[in-house]
Amino acid sequence: MPQTRVLVMGATGAVGSELVRQCICDERIESVVAITRRLLKESHQKLTVIVREDFLSYADLMEELSEIDVCYCALGVSQVQVSDPKQYTLITLDYVVAAAKALKSANPEARFCFVSGAGADATEKSSTLWRRVKGQAENRLREIFGKQLCIFRPAYIHPIHPREKAQWQDKIWSLFYSLKSVMPRFVTDTVEVSKAMINVSFAEEMPKMVRNAELREWSEH
Repeated sequence: MPQTRVLVMGATGAVGSELVRQCICDERIESVVAITRRLLKESHQKLTVIVREDFLSYADLMEELSEIDVCYCALGVSQVQVSDPKQYTLITLDYVVAAAKALKSANPEARFCFVSGAGADATEKSSTLWRRVKGQAENRLREIFGKQLCIFRPAYIHPIHPREKAQWQDKIWSLFYSLKSVMPRFVTDTVEVSKAMINVSFAEEMPKMVRNAELREWSEH
């Protein structure tokens, strides 16, 4: 794949913001577009930030999307942040599917790398909201992208660059980061996830799924 033009969705989150940093540093990537609700701290000649409120329709951005080769999608929110089931589903499922459909329509050859989560339920029958909705998102994306999709299922993701407003659970879970080397199935970090996603997107044939224990290997490719 020649120098690539990429799209980052969810660029204000822990993984999304790290993806922007890693994409800027990666010489294989020619340009980075981030579609977000607010301006980013990052500023670089490779980076274009598109600020918008509507994440369900992209009719006005189809020309820009037609030039995208790869989308790294880290859209989503934790149930701790959004407890209302309808709002959680809107952000974690509907926004993701809307972006995916728009990109597929604009450029049928584009690849899509999606951050899901360990425990996502592809049967869509789980009584746990986040597991069920993440599974729904995975299934809808498979229908849209087929072999051009890779799903990433990380477990606990330690933020190498902490969020401005860290959640209380971040502080508790960060204690487990020291166990990363001995518990690779359960712990990763934002840099590892981001590098793995980028490297997978450049693979001749992308795997269908990358689980937490496989992230380190892919991040070092």
